[in-house]
Amino acid sequence: MHLVDHHVYLDSESFELSEFCNLARVSGISEMIFSPPFTESGEPQKSKVAYWIQNQLLSSVFTIWIARTISLSFYSKEGKLRKFWKVLAGNRDFVVQKYPNNEFLLKRLQDFPTTKMWFWLSPDTSADELDSYSKNEKVFGFQIHFQVHEWSTPNLINLLDKISTTSKRKVYIIGSFNSRRKIEEILSRYSRIKFILGYGGFPYFSWAIMMKNTNENLWLDTASLHIGRAKFRDLVSGSHKRILFATDGPYNFIQNGNFSWKLFMERSNLTPIELTKNLYQAQMEYHET
Repeated sequence: MHLVDHHVYLDSESFELSEFCNLARVSGISEMIFSPPFTESGEPQKSKVAYWIQNQLLSSVFTIWIARTISLSFYSKEGKLRKFWKVLAGNRDFVVQKYPNNEFLLKRLQDFPTTKMWFWLSPDTSADELDSYSKNEKVFGFQIHFQVHEWSTPNLINLLDKISTTSKRKVYIIGSFNSRRKIEEILSRYSRIKFILGYGGFPYFSWAIMMKNTNENLWLDTASLHIGRAKFRDLVSGSHKRILFATDGPYNFIQNGNFSWKLFMERSNLTPIELTKNLYQAQMEYHET
């Protein structure tokens, strides 16, 4: 039994792809599913203090709105990191990829057999383009980012209708900030599509767990460090169904400046064998066609 990391990024500033794949192999990771880059050059890194403060805010229904407001304030409408956050990010410019660079990622992954990718949909994605990529063996499924793109209901339905007719009925969702009602609607409408709420459903973890428990076509992943340590250990304990292994590597679980799957294992308080046993069944069920 080997785990698949369901959400990683290609960032040559952190790792060359060959190095990243080798690290996965020696860490017992059988496959990685990459998302197209969120920003044009890496991503800003939060300090442990920033994570601690945000996690405290997320732990209460009375302060979660503050954490939500902070997260939504990172980037301007133009997709540029705001000046205040830029200072905290080492005065580097970060610009959101409004037009997902799927083709770039697809070409980079071609020579690496233990990699696949999420095809990042945008409102400009055509049905023909979706159909073409759904036939590519490197494409594992499709990604919707509600925080980056504003989706009209007809546009979203048209693409999901198309996905429901393909052999790759898998959709990775990011951004539940202002989209919970829309997410609830598509979960109900598309029972044949297997959805993942990325980052554990950040920032509404309790809502995400409730939705998972009431929708057989929904899985959660473990890619967010904002999931409190106690809740994180509960999720990977084996008592929950439909929890998938994901790290958001190489941006989380940093040790001595380097990404490490071993830190994920330590945070779970489980041995690699125990963690794999607990999450493997959900992985098998999700990967079934």
